[in-house]
Amino acid sequence: MDYQRNKKYFTQKENVVPVIVSGILIALGFFLIVFLSNTRGMSTWLMRSIGLVCLAVGAVVALIYTNVRIKDSETDGDVEEIKKKFYADFKDHFDKLDVRRLRSERQMGQAQQKYDPVFFGTYSFDGAEDGKILVKRGSDGKSRSSVYSQSGFWLRSNSVCLAERKESLVEDSVLFENFTEYRYTELGEAVLVETEASGYSGVTKYEHLRITDTDGKTIIEFPILGDADADGYAAEINSVIIKAKKTAENGDNI
Repeated sequence: MDYQRNKKYFTQKENVVPVIVSGILIALGFFLIVFLSNTRGMSTWLMRSIGLVCLAVGAVVALIYTNVRIKDSETDGDVEEIKKKFYADFKDHFDKLDVRRLRSERQMGQAQQKYDPVFFGTYSFDGAEDGKILVKRGSDGKSRSSVYSQSGFWLRSNSVCLAERKESLVEDSVLFENFTEYRYTELGEAVLVETEASGYSGVTKYEHLRITDTDGKTIIEFPILGDADADGYAAEINSVIIKAKKTAENGDNI
C-alpha cells in the first residue's frame, strides 16, 4: 500500500480549472477544424493547424490532470486489500486456536454447526471533528476517512469468535486489534444501537451490533452502517445464546 499516495488523496483539493481549460481547448479545436476551416477568405490549412494544436493541448491537459489526481478507486482498492488480509488473519487465528478442541468435540459426537464467518467494514469518522483523522468526500459522493474499521464474528458449536481491527490508510499502523472467543453461556445478548459520528457533516450515525456479557457489559460493537441484514445477525446470535443457556440449565455440557 502506498501510504503517502493515500495521504495525498485525502489532502488534495478539487480543482476544476484544468477541466475547464481542457474542455475549452478541445471545443475550440473542433470549432476551428469543422467550421472556420471552410469559411471563405480564411486559410483552411491555418485553421486546421490551429485547431489540431488546440485539440492536442486540451487532450494533454486532461491526461495530466487525470494521472496526477488520485482517484477514489485507488483508495478503495487499498481497502479491498486490507479486507482480504483481515479475513485471512481471522480464519488463521481461530482455526489454529481451535484445532485440538474441535477434534475432541468430533470424537465426543458434538457436531460442528455450519456457520460462515460474517464480516463488517466501514470508514471510521470518530475523531474527524478534532482533526485526528483525514476525511474526504469523493467525486462519487461517498465519504471516506484515513482510518478503516473492520470486525467479524463466527458462530461455532459452543462459542462465538469475535475480532475487530482499526487500521490507518495513510501510515503503516494498526490502531487497534482484538481477536477473542466467548462461550455462549458467557454472553448476555446482541442488540442494535445507533451512535453518532464525531461531527463530520454527511455522516451522522452508525448502526452497531453490540454484544454484551451476562452482566450487561459491552464486549464488542460491530459497525454495520448500511447493512441490510443487521436485524438478522442480532436474532441469529441471540438464538444460539438462548439455546446454549437452556442446554446448560438442563445439565448438559456444551
